Amino acid sequence: MKEKEHSASTFKEPKKVHLKSSILIVDDEKECTEMLKNYFIRRGCSVDTALSGEEAIMKVKNSKPDIVLLDIKMTGIDGIIVLKTIKDIDKSIMVIMTSVISDEQVIKEAMKLGANGYLVKPFNFAKLETTILNPEP
Repeated sequence: MKEKEHSASTFKEPKKVHLKSSILIVDDEKECTEMLKNYFIRRGCSVDTALSGEEAIMKVKNSKPDIVLLDIKMTGIDGIIVLKTIKDIDKSIMVIMTSVISDEQVIKEAMKLGANGYLVKPFNFAKLETTILNPEP
């Protein structure tokens, strides 16, 4: 089976989203989550935050957000494991990875596991919006 065929049968298309969607921001740096939270609230989104992978998994199970912005490097459960768990819960949840890690292998692994985008920090809000509105399948 070709890789594209495999990915189409393995992963659901992400939900159609817009900037009025429900968003879960996951990062162990509170300043980062607060900055992103304030930005998306001003854009009309329903926003929640999690400061750990464990908290993120619990919130995804309970509220099934449309979009998860997920840091890779966190204390406790790292973002790659959280990504796998989110996609096991609901493959249609859009997950955008955010990280200071720009290693091509890490990016490829995240995308292979179902991430719908990957942004290297620091990123600007225009790039973030573009990634949300034009996700990878």
